[in-house]
Amino acid sequence: MFLGRVTVEEGELAFGIFCDMGIAISERTDLHLAAWELARVHNQRRVYDCIYLAAAQAEGCDQWTGDRRLVNAVDLPWVRWLGQGAA
Repeated sequence: MFLGRVTVEEGELAFGIFCDMGIAISERTDLHLAAWELARVHNQRRVYDCIYLAAAQAEGCDQWTGDRRLVNAVDLPWVRWLGQGAA
């Protein structure tokens, strides 16, 4: 499963944990506008990466990502790389 990186059982367990996290769905209708502005200000070619940033900004929370390039490019204190750990 998944290019041989995890077993079916590991995938099922991870998905179950994800489902139990209680992640809320945003009903904001203006995230695309905020994402466009973030992309423009931070010179990002891929606006879809900035959708996640816009959602975190709108909710007032940190954005954790495995995309180190994005973290370095935007240089915002609330955009954090997974490899840095929690402060």
